[in-house]
Amino acid sequence: MNEISIIIPTINRENQLYNTIKYLSSQLFVEFEIIIIDQNKKFNLQYYKKVQTYFNKISIKVIRQKKTNASIARNEGVKISEYEIVLFLDDDIKIKNKLFLHNHVKNYINTKNLITAGKIIDFPFEVQNRKINAKNYYFFSLNNNKKIKLYGIGRSCNLSVRKKIYFELGGMDESFINGAHKEETDFLFRAKKKKIKVLFDPKCSLVHLKNKTGGIRSFNPISKIFYSMFGDLYFSMKHFFNSNFILNIYFFLRRFFLNRQLINIYNLFITLLVFFPALFYAIFILTKNSLFNKK
Repeated sequence: MNEISIIIPTINRENQLYNTIKYLSSQLFVEFEIIIIDQNKKFNLQYYKKVQTYFNKISIKVIRQKKTNASIARNEGVKISEYEIVLFLDDDIKIKNKLFLHNHVKNYINTKNLITAGKIIDFPFEVQNRKINAKNYYFFSLNNNKKIKLYGIGRSCNLSVRKKIYFELGGMDESFINGAHKEETDFLFRAKKKKIKVLFDPKCSLVHLKNKTGGIRSFNPISKIFYSMFGDLYFSMKHFFNSNFILNIYFFLRRFFLNRQLINIYNLFITLLVFFPALFYAIFILTKNSLFNKK
């Protein structure tokens, strides 16, 4: 087994996506395909023709998706993927290691490994203060060099999984709309319910450039905070008995109300403005999904 399908949702990042494909084109000792889910308002067919012409040795599939929803994008990508292992990447990454894909695939030689989270170095390379705690995912840093198995760790900009397990777990929850926060954490906590641990492999390392434009950063500030806050609240309520609710509240407050780097009078006003609508929307979606599942 030396094959992998790469799934990349994208919005308004043609240059960054091109660079991501360029990094992937230099990967060694692995056969792969790239599935791009384009969520732009205007579909640039000429751009993809040029991409497929330039990278003509790579199998590149392009799906046009009008709805802005990364969870739907990833689910649709997995549905048409060819290989047993699927890897989720963002469109604004840098891969230095030419064995990056090979290292992901190699972990699945062991049939007990079902999900792999790779090392993520976030630009601009801020010092990470969180320490590894083998019993608590909340304090685990994805920028470390220890190979370990834990519950619930990983981010969708560098996360691989066996396709069979992905479908058995129900894929990504499509209620996490418009860049809502924690869709991959929700997926990994559903894996936790099934006693499936995630293998963290620092050899599967990349740099997440966190481009200032495109992606969820295309949204206006109010929408961005609303959907991000909704995702956080929805996750906490959905996994009330499967996570630490006290720590969920702590990290929620730290992220939206106590973040010194982001908080100013304007941001605080917007955060307070959208909190209750985001809370009520999370309750509504959770209730609706619960009633639907009972039927």
